[in-house]
Amino acid sequence: MGRHKKPRWLMILEETAAKLVATVFRALPHRSTQRLGSILATLIHDLLHIRVEVALDNLQHAFPDSTPEWRKKTVRQVYSHFGAVAGELARIPVLVDGSFDKWVSTDDESIAALQKAADDEHGGIVVSGHLGNWELVGAWAAWKGYPTTYVVAQQSNPLIEELIDHHRRAAGIEIVKRTDAGRGVLEALKRKRIVAMLMDQDARRDGVFVPFFGRQASTFRGVATFAVKRRPTVLAFESWREKDGRIHFRFREVEIPNTGERERDIVELTAELTRTLESYIRRHPEQWLWLHRRWKTRPEHVE
Repeated sequence: MGRHKKPRWLMILEETAAKLVATVFRALPHRSTQRLGSILATLIHDLLHIRVEVALDNLQHAFPDSTPEWRKKTVRQVYSHFGAVAGELARIPVLVDGSFDKWVSTDDESIAALQKAADDEHGGIVVSGHLGNWELVGAWAAWKGYPTTYVVAQQSNPLIEELIDHHRRAAGIEIVKRTDAGRGVLEALKRKRIVAMLMDQDARRDGVFVPFFGRQASTFRGVATFAVKRRPTVLAFESWREKDGRIHFRFREVEIPNTGERERDIVELTAELTRTLESYIRRHPEQWLWLHRRWKTRPEHVE
């Protein structure tokens, strides 16, 4: 459904419901918010089964040796995890008051890599997917003073979109819409900002096909295109939820190919980043968004 195709009354209803839930999330202690978000999302899984079949099919292809019981359990855990993510996103305006460090942690090597990106005169690019809690880590980085810019997709409900962006900006995150990325990303890099982009969704006909869990997947080429052109510090980003509710993360620098052939470099870097992301997802399959039709666009359907 297109960005403005929903009836106005429905968009207002969705916004009102989202604001109400976000208010409750902010009023509760952090751990209680995580639990409530998980419970609500699990109920949605159990009662509505939204895209459950898509997720089960994705998991069967990605883990062909898995059992049906494991796949069903994993999909339910995915719902539970992303319910907690929604609660954490709503609590960003609360966490900026000083409790971020209690719920987000990393190691010294990752801090050094992040600082290298911040110091690079060509800027930095952080690449990840819908894994762990990218929103919370990005907000933590901005709160810590790292010049963080998000490239985000537009939502079908612009009122919900603005609400989400409001929570991001509360931590100091700069927003660039994907439709403006061609200009916005290059300008941000010129200002020595760290630009965060997700590259784990179907890129349709505009993508480059690279292997992902054993199947060719249409993948956004923008990350590699900007990297090859500007040559900033590129960091692959992994985050995951620990049993105590904390989000742990780490960065790994990825070398930008320099073969002298621009298109070859773009494809090689896209493939490397995708391989890296796959390795992260394999460690925490219950924390990745399997509900997305990641392999919808097939190579044979692209002219």
